[in-house]
Amino acid sequence: SLTPLPPQYVSTVDSGNLIASLWVISAGCRDIAKSPIIGSFSVAGLEDSIEILRSQAGNDPSLNVALRVLRQTVRAAASAFEHVGLLRLMAYHGFQLKEAMRWNADTGDETAYWTAKVVGELESWSRTIDRYLRWMEVLSRASDDLVRSLGHDAVSLRRQVLLSVPSLQSLARGPDPALASLLAWRDSEEIRPEVGEWLATTDREFRQAQLNALEMISNLDALAAQANKLASEINMGFLFDRERRLFGIGYAVGNPVRYSSHYDLLASECRLASLVAIAKGDVPLDHWFTLSRPRVSTPSRQALLSWSGTMFEYLMPLLYTEAFENSLLARACDEAVVIQKAYSAGQNLPWGISECAYSAIDSNRIYQYRAFGVPGLALNPNVDPGPVVAPYATVMALMVAPEDALRNLGHLEAIGLSGPMGFYEAIDYTRSERKEADPGVVIFAYMAHHQGMSLLALSNVLGKHAVQRRFHSDPRVRAVESLLFERVPITRVEREEVVRPSVVPEVAQVQDRVWTEKTWLPHVQITSNGRYSLMITNNGTGYSRWKGLDVTRWRSDTALDPWGSFVWLRDLRSNVMWSPTPRPFGEIGEGSVAFSADRATFVRRVQDIETKLEITVTASDAELRRVTINNRSLRTRYVELTSYLELALSPHASDTAHPVFSKLFIETEAMGNVLIARRRQRSPDDPTVWAACVLLGVKGSVEYETDRRKFLGRMNSLTNADALKEPLQGTSGAVLDPIFSFRARLVLEPREQTHVSLVLIAATTRAELMTAVTEFQRPHAGGRAFEMAWNRAQLEFRHLRISPQAANVYQELASHLLYPNPRLRTSGIRQVPQRGQRDLWRYGISGDLPLLVVTIADSQGLELIRQIMLGHAYWRMRGFEADLVILNREATSYDAPLQKTLTRLMQAHSGDEGSGRGQI
Repeated sequence: SLTPLPPQYVSTVDSGNLIASLWVISAGCRDIAKSPIIGSFSVAGLEDSIEILRSQAGNDPSLNVALRVLRQTVRAAASAFEHVGLLRLMAYHGFQLKEAMRWNADTGDETAYWTAKVVGELESWSRTIDRYLRWMEVLSRASDDLVRSLGHDAVSLRRQVLLSVPSLQSLARGPDPALASLLAWRDSEEIRPEVGEWLATTDREFRQAQLNALEMISNLDALAAQANKLASEINMGFLFDRERRLFGIGYAVGNPVRYSSHYDLLASECRLASLVAIAKGDVPLDHWFTLSRPRVSTPSRQALLSWSGTMFEYLMPLLYTEAFENSLLARACDEAVVIQKAYSAGQNLPWGISECAYSAIDSNRIYQYRAFGVPGLALNPNVDPGPVVAPYATVMALMVAPEDALRNLGHLEAIGLSGPMGFYEAIDYTRSERKEADPGVVIFAYMAHHQGMSLLALSNVLGKHAVQRRFHSDPRVRAVESLLFERVPITRVEREEVVRPSVVPEVAQVQDRVWTEKTWLPHVQITSNGRYSLMITNNGTGYSRWKGLDVTRWRSDTALDPWGSFVWLRDLRSNVMWSPTPRPFGEIGEGSVAFSADRATFVRRVQDIETKLEITVTASDAELRRVTINNRSLRTRYVELTSYLELALSPHASDTAHPVFSKLFIETEAMGNVLIARRRQRSPDDPTVWAACVLLGVKGSVEYETDRRKFLGRMNSLTNADALKEPLQGTSGAVLDPIFSFRARLVLEPREQTHVSLVLIAATTRAELMTAVTEFQRPHAGGRAFEMAWNRAQLEFRHLRISPQAANVYQELASHLLYPNPRLRTSGIRQVPQRGQRDLWRYGISGDLPLLVVTIADSQGLELIRQIMLGHAYWRMRGFEADLVILNREATSYDAPLQKTLTRLMQAHSGDEGSGRGQI
């Protein structure tokens, strides 16, 4: 379809590629008209399809008989006309395949797909014969004795006609001399009637085929004319900067025609656009010689440098242009493959680094795209080496080093990059799927551009340089193709090889923060998916927030700190009670706490029962707490598990100002292993909020309670609550003090392990809430949630370009903001007279959020400021809001260089996601 789309941006490279493609289409139309209608290529393609179907069918007897006959038949043809009869015979066996598939419902999808492909190919060739070559079938049916009655040379004339299949062009011109001589006898009165009828039928079928050929040639000519017209109307001169004699990167429609970036290297994807623009006459010839040719020349190698060192820059133009032997561009493509192989071999990885999608995902869960290259080929010193390996780069390399490329494709297939529609987009070695896994994340996507380039490369390799041949057949290209003959310069300056870092960046391994003893100040771990955030301390306390609302109640209390979601366990025989977290019963047994980028892990062992509590935030606005209970003893253990969390479902300020009043608007509901709560709206402007707690992994009956007063009892705390001594009462509805609490009983055989999960979900409507509940009740949903949390943490490091160690520092600093630490208050601030929150308003600071103040007096502190700004962005990405205030104590001056630098730093970091507010 050539339907125009609304213009938004004009790309120089894409414009050049489009012109080249249109010229190839035009030349392809000429090739189709001049090529035999049917030939060895017909049966060769069928043979490939049949072999693929055989590999998919396996030992299926309903298909194997027909496939065996097809294989024998497809290899029997010798002469050109035998291909026609052969295809007719194979069409019958294709019908048998079709019938076998109809009655065989157990055949897999791939087998059905390839059966349909084989049958479709056979039917297509059969229709082609009906349209253009039925006259040859009629001509061949008469016996030699019958034909000999026409004359002694009639048999040889017929054999001459049947020796070759005509092209559309020759068919449109009319019968060749041999066929014309045969048909001339049909007007003779001396021939037998049956011979006359045979010749008349042959003539009639030939005239119809001639009309069909003329119609097809007319269509091909129209398509070629349309392609040429569209190519001629693309004005490459519009994108040409005549002052610099270079092409701009592109033009944004509606903007001034100014080009701030240019394609100035010969080793770039734009050299094809440069060649076609010169061939069209849109730009002068000297533009080609304006392109820079930076080279690295050492005793070991020579390389023409590109900007990013990607395979795309070197090999994409090779899809259309020939690489003439001993030319500069041919040598550059060869060297690019050699250097890519050497670079990846040093890392024990497959090769083929190029621009492609990688494992970063935006808010719409769409893979991000950028250029990845090899430093030894890149002129850009800041090139990201990845390594991110794209299979399409290796497929293009088939045109340069076919044997090496085939081996590399086999390697890529072995590691799981081969999908049902071809090779997947890429594999990203900068990350791993899971925390314990080896580096390598497969990008499960197909990009049309890269699939198309792969198909063109395969056409050149398997089709005798079909695309290149058609491109160079255009007279305009032939007139300028001598530009591609440019040889490697003989005189060159030898210099020492520039050693650039070629070490694969290590996958960001999270260094866990670990505690085995109590700490006097809580240390926090903040996790978020962008909407739902969770703060948990090394004591097991913390808060859950969703879209600015407190899901659970929380106060900053370093002394008692009773806020959060808790789990109790009780051995029913010994009546010993403990919790996996230090609070509220953390004194019992031995335990440890580990905070990593994706989860918090609490391990405790009491009386040969080991518990492991893992906590994370999922992608679907929920937090997941997975309790793994191991019976390390040699006897059966009966364990009771009780959960507890106090609901808020309101903004933190409202809940702090009027906690008792805020609780009156929450209603609860129980549905088996699901507890639901909603906040009634006080006014139409109030946000609607629903919450649910789901208990998973428990067999048998479950107790619940949603009334905090009945759970705790009179004058009790969490350590001596009434509910810990008696059954839960199952209260729900408009309770005065809402909570979520579950209780379940577990039986653990000796050495047995079991998993129990608690999921806290927040949503805007009941329908959304129940959909999320259903999702978590599916098998393996918990395991996938932890894997996604790991991936999200790695993407955060890449997005902000910070290390896991830096993230740990930011988490520790957040601990001091959430739980104020007097040690961080400088002596100078202590001496300032106490003022109220109102005094901050004149500076645009509300005082509602934790406040981080950094003082700077000279440029030596700029690195600290940059790190603090990164930490501020990291906090906001993880759902923690704080005000950052920078006190600039620079000496008064006219130009104020430090103030300007600080302003630029703030502007630079304002692009980071959730960079938050700052005041200088």
